[in-house]
Amino acid sequence: MNAIKSLLIKYFETVLVVTIIFILLFIDIFVVNKIAFLYFYFLPVLIAGYYIGKRGATLTATMTVLLVTFRFLISPDTFVVYSKNPIDLYFQIATWGGSLSSPVM
Repeated sequence: MNAIKSLLIKYFETVLVVTIIFILLFIDIFVVNKIAFLYFYFLPVLIAGYYIGKRGATLTATMTVLLVTFRFLISPDTFVVYSKNPIDLYFQIATWGGSLSSPVM
């Protein structure tokens, strides 16, 4: 058990990045309403802030926002928004990104 714990601590940043990518893949494949599940990205950012510090949390939040924005730009029609105005989706992504990265700055 101590060996697993020491490996996890040694490679924490790598494990964190892989976790975020797996969360993104899970949400992308299985979830229809992706906007609602974007707030689960707060968990890796909080964990990074606790174990790595403020810089690690800021980098994690930035990477997460960039990955989700890239995914959104590739295929915006997979993000479901119940609104008649198409600009609402852009505002929701921007609000989510700002609220994810603002507590750590």
